Amino acid sequence: LRDPAIWIIEEPQTPLDDDTKALLDDTFKRVLVGKTVFFLPHRISTLRMCDAIVVLHNGTVEAVGVHRELIHNNSLYKHLFYLQFNAFAEQT
Repeated sequence: LRDPAIWIIEEPQTPLDDDTKALLDDTFKRVLVGKTVFFLPHRISTLRMCDAIVVLHNGTVEAVGVHRELIHNNSLYKHLFYLQFNAFAEQT
């Protein structure tokens, strides 16, 4: 438990202030080096720093890639990204 090989991290859903975001990013960069990490992200910066993103839908892997590839090539990822990060998505 002191040095786990696999981490599962769910980021807070509530908005974070800039100091807290910087603290989280710094901690991730220092502590997670060489580790396998499963993020449940709620920040775009977390998605962008991941080596690989796995899109799961109904219990199956729909796509694997980095943010830039998935946003352009996978309609499900693009839709989920829009719902999570677009300020206007909740107004419909």
